[in-house]
Amino acid sequence: MLEVVNTPQPLNRRPILVPVDFSECSRSALLYACQLVEGTHTPLLILHVVHDSPGKPGLYRRSNGHNPSRPMIDIAGEILDELLTKLRGKHPDLTALKTARTRLVQGLPGARIIEIANRERAAMILMGTHGRSGIAHFLQGSVAEYVSKHARAPVTTVRENVVMPVKLNLDTPGFAVGSGVQ
Repeated sequence: MLEVVNTPQPLNRRPILVPVDFSECSRSALLYACQLVEGTHTPLLILHVVHDSPGKPGLYRRSNGHNPSRPMIDIAGEILDELLTKLRGKHPDLTALKTARTRLVQGLPGARIIEIANRERAAMILMGTHGRSGIAHFLQGSVAEYVSKHARAPVTTVRENVVMPVKLNLDTPGFAVGSGVQ
């Protein structure tokens, strides 16, 4: 009888998935993830889920003369490239920004983040959170909350303008992604 066994990749070879929605908190999360993996061989996968959200109507419209009938995914790709170019210029020392893979998908953000994390066997999902509460949270929901509740991988959320207080090394014995420093 043939049995297929999936040998897990070492943690430092499985990607950390960083979903971005072009907000300041997702930029903070991306920079945090870059600092976290700096000096390791842990890959980053930067994901943007194209979704014309009621909370951000027109996010993908460009007022700089582009054809308004272009597909949203094409425009989102340009916005993601611009974001990465800008961050690479401001943070040339972050190697992870240069080597990160990017991926664009369409759909409902929470569900697609979970799907891609599972497909990529992400070691961790590190994402921004707006920190909404009350009526704003009720009306707009929380993608971060949905992902935290449904993800198989550990989820770390980062608020806007958070910086890493110390340099962590994922290759240090006793350090496990998602469980904190031991």
